[in-house]
Amino acid sequence: KDDGLYISGNIPVLSWEKIKSYTDSKEGGSAKLGDLTLREIDVQIGKLNLPSFPLTSVRLTIVPDDNTWDVGINSSEMSGHVQLPKKFSARETIKAQFDRISVGGKASDNKSITSFDSASLPSIIFSAEKVEYNNMSVGRVNFKTTSSRAGMTINSFSVNAPRMSLNATGSWYGNTTKLSGTATSSNVSQFFESLGFDMHNFVSSEGRVEFQFTWSKPPYALS
Repeated sequence: KDDGLYISGNIPVLSWEKIKSYTDSKEGGSAKLGDLTLREIDVQIGKLNLPSFPLTSVRLTIVPDDNTWDVGINSSEMSGHVQLPKKFSARETIKAQFDRISVGGKASDNKSITSFDSASLPSIIFSAEKVEYNNMSVGRVNFKTTSSRAGMTINSFSVNAPRMSLNATGSWYGNTTKLSGTATSSNVSQFFESLGFDMHNFVSSEGRVEFQFTWSKPPYALS
């Protein structure tokens, strides 16, 4: 390979707080160590504690570019790529593409929720082809956000499942998340059955729901 620094290894436990302590430092955006240019990081992590979302048996590959980190994630819960800006600010953009994501629905513990200043986060462009929630198939999920001085605007949020389509917009200001939109289904009974509900006494084909949700936590801290 090209001359430079290549890092590999095994880490039993790694937390977001530890990662952020380095990215916040003056040297955090540097891809150099002495005269060596960092080319690639390839590590196995037993448990990676992300905000309200722990990952297990993770292989993490990180390749630096001029202004971004190209991060490959492969774990028991997800597989995909994330392009992170080296300067973590509201002027930058995070791009994430996943083949699969599987998350649980345990109630979020206030003590375990990592707090972010929503106004300081980069904008986000996110897509995931196959999403599961509590082992239930949700389908394809996409969303786009932009940051402002007030916080984060959710420009679009969509879920496309075989029996349901959802489109919404919203915001995340401080510790308050708002989401409003519509959900339509070509077969409501089958959709609820796919979520594990017993619907033998409920027969319905087409359906439409308009919703307005507000919760006093970040959007990633659902319960």
